[in-house]
Amino acid sequence: MWNVTDWQKVVFSDEFRFVLGTDDNRVRVWRHPEHVWDQLKRQMPLCHSVNDLELAVQDLWAHLPQDNIRCLINSMPDRVAACIAAGGGPTRY
Repeated sequence: MWNVTDWQKVVFSDEFRFVLGTDDNRVRVWRHPEHVWDQLKRQMPLCHSVNDLELAVQDLWAHLPQDNIRCLINSMPDRVAACIAAGGGPTRY
């Protein structure tokens, strides 16, 4: 029963991994972008140290377009309703 104001207080996350170097020897599977983290990873430069990674994430995070964030926040009630209606299964989001 959350509204947009409630969702504005949430920090969005998923379980995306950032990898130092070029290969982590994992098999890849396709999935829909998870918006905020997808935007970050598409712009992420190659990092060779944890410090470089931390600085890059902080810089990219600070420059995310606020209109995109606002759009995601405003869509959260519909997203939650779709998830509930799908019984936790796939939704159009």
